Amino acid sequence: MNLKIKQSTTDFSAQALSRILFENFGLAENTQFVVAYSGGCDSQVLLHGLASLRNQSNINIIAAHFDHGLQHQSAIWTKQCERWCNEFEVRFVSVRRTINAKLGESIEANARDARYHWLDEISQPKHVVVSAHHADDQAETFLLNLFQGKEIEQLAGVSPARPIVHGSKTQLIRPLLGFSRAQLMSYAQLKKLKWIEDPMNHDIRFYRNYIRHELMPTLSHRWPGIVIALNRAADSCRRIAECDRAKLSALHESGCCPQFRGVFCLTDPLHLDQFLDVPQVNEKNQFEVTGLIRYWIHNAGYASPSNGQLATLYHQIVAQQASQATLEFNGPDSPDNLAARYYNRHLYLTKSMPGQKSRGRRYLTMTWNMQAMNIPEYGIAVEIANAESGGIQRRAMQGKKIQLVWRKGGERVRLNNRQHHSSLKKLFQASCVPPWERDCLPFLKIDDEIAWVHGIGGLGEYAADSSNLGIRPQFSRLNDAD
Repeated sequence: MNLKIKQSTTDFSAQALSRILFENFGLAENTQFVVAYSGGCDSQVLLHGLASLRNQSNINIIAAHFDHGLQHQSAIWTKQCERWCNEFEVRFVSVRRTINAKLGESIEANARDARYHWLDEISQPKHVVVSAHHADDQAETFLLNLFQGKEIEQLAGVSPARPIVHGSKTQLIRPLLGFSRAQLMSYAQLKKLKWIEDPMNHDIRFYRNYIRHELMPTLSHRWPGIVIALNRAADSCRRIAECDRAKLSALHESGCCPQFRGVFCLTDPLHLDQFLDVPQVNEKNQFEVTGLIRYWIHNAGYASPSNGQLATLYHQIVAQQASQATLEFNGPDSPDNLAARYYNRHLYLTKSMPGQKSRGRRYLTMTWNMQAMNIPEYGIAVEIANAESGGIQRRAMQGKKIQLVWRKGGERVRLNNRQHHSSLKKLFQASCVPPWERDCLPFLKIDDEIAWVHGIGGLGEYAADSSNLGIRPQFSRLNDAD
């Protein structure tokens, strides 16, 4: 939805909410709403307004309350929210989950992510999740991102409508962005609504609360229209960001190379040729490259590295013209510990690789009965597959000792129709096999002789000729195969 939310000059009402939902957002009058319901003033106003529309439309409403467990009285608040929903004759659902944040992480961000993922879990295909973000929230978000030096994408602030989580078909909409906190408070007082006051919302140790309670009153005294002005600035940033996304989408589509996608790739590799051969490093090129990398990672469904990390990767690739570079991000203990790996003028996105980090100098050799199996030490699964080219003769494996062996370094092998042995390292380089695949994917030995190598194929007398269908090991990431 490409929406422009205008600041309302009239008081909030159920009729105004109806116009926004069914005209501005274009929703059907039988829409099923899932309200992100905290029990605070804003969500109470939203829920009451929606409940008031049931007489003139066929909407269905679910109030969804997420207890983060961050306050000792949160269980009491959940019960109170349920009582209010009973009064409004609205279905109530809730969940309590403990939110943990590691050093350097924001507990607010972790709580928000957990809440959105839960809302996505409980939503059905026809549901629309609706939250009570308003114009003051947008103004605070703009300032918070501005003070942290965020990019245009983040300065765009709270989007009127978007998928609730990346890749979800459930839409999250914010119909109250055109109303101020004061307008919603006036409605709550007019309707004699009650609500929960979370003491954490007044703790100015949190940046947003400091902006809300300390900074915004001062700015509003000097510039009475500051909330409207900041919302207008956020909307301008959103429109600029949309243009940038269109440009990045075209670059992404032309730069992705599915033919180079390997075993450990989380998405198609990204070809960077058009950016690498610049006469000299410049800010425009850096902005385009880092923006494209961020878009590429977001498009794969992951949070991108920081600006500083992306700048470091850019300088390694472009300024230092490194043949290889690796940027690890998201923290070493995160389940989404990721790495952007540069090799052969392409970027590859992978997760952490247990084989490389945990094995030390312990090299595995294991007997293989050619049945499908998992190898958790290296985070891979293996099975037998047919190979039209690069495979092994079936008869060559019958009655033989079959082993999977990991590379130590210094191996030499003999290609088919060659008398002399060649360095495996040089063959890997010539075949552009990425270094992490060389280390984490085993080769196959038949009676203690290397017979097949990933990225190179069948070797010597074991190689299947073009007239016969061969077989080969086929690898996949372990969590893909589970």
